[in-house]
Amino acid sequence: MNEIGARLMTLKEVAEYLQVAETTIRNRDYRIRNGLRTVRVGRSLRFRQEDVQDYVKRNVEGERNGID
Repeated sequence: MNEIGARLMTLKEVAEYLQVAETTIRNRDYRIRNGLRTVRVGRSLRFRQEDVQDYVKRNVEGERNGID
């Protein structure tokens, strides 16, 4: 899907999807350290669904290959 038509997820949706607290996702250092990209819509954070799925894929592959 292209940038314009990408599905945007809310902070709450991402936290539920990743099964972590919203405060974890809200933490800017966590997002930067883990490469979880954000989109600002007004004052709200949004996350492209594709970016969240890539984040999960990177972490699963890293774990499988013994990379932290």
